[in-house]
Amino acid sequence: MFRPRLALEYVRRLLRAIPWRRRSPPTTFALQAGDYSTGSPTFDKPPAKRVHHVLKARELDLVLSFPGDSVGEQQAREFLYRTMIQYPTGQPGKTRADFERECCEQFNISKREFARLWEFAIAKSGATAYGKPGPRGPHSGK
Repeated sequence: MFRPRLALEYVRRLLRAIPWRRRSPPTTFALQAGDYSTGSPTFDKPPAKRVHHVLKARELDLVLSFPGDSVGEQQAREFLYRTMIQYPTGQPGKTRADFERECCEQFNISKREFARLWEFAIAKSGATAYGKPGPRGPHSGK
């Protein structure tokens, strides 16, 4: 037969037997100079001060090459991305046709590949001015 009072007392005794303690916050201690004359240092006293290191985030490198891409595609993708990062409002006097002609000749890619790489570079660089019709740049006159 189940006895609730006995079960409750059993659980209370179990909980009392567990050593409960609070966790202290993590602390970084600096090593202090010890007495090395006896062969091993002594660390009887805590260090004089706490040392806190500030971590700085590094910039992530964007992966611009994908498996299955030709060398020309990788180079054209990087060229377009770097250009759009450098000139987010567009290069003055240069149109998409100029970029297409330059990439197709220099990197030996097709027009269809260029169109795919062009859209990728606009999306990754955030330079939406390249996706709009019309001349680029603040002074687009020739």
